Amino acid sequence: MVRAKEEYISSSLVKETIKNIENIKNNYQNYDFNIKNKTLKEIEKEIIKKVLKEENNNKTKASQRLNIGRTTLWRKLNE
Repeated sequence: MVRAKEEYISSSLVKETIKNIENIKNNYQNYDFNIKNKTLKEIEKEIIKKVLKEENNNKTKASQRLNIGRTTLWRKLNE
């Protein structure tokens, strides 16, 4: 609903959203995250470290991929 620019949600927007969700699922289904008995901060840090590794420790690319600012990335890594 947030993405809808009109007063109603179009079927094309719903289809696009579902496709995006499927793409995200497919991109991350190979990750083996053990979230049992972990805090949200621990899970978040694990995801950040995996993305950083995949981006060869390039913080700019990692922050763009995670859709957060470089300062936020730095802060989360140092928490």
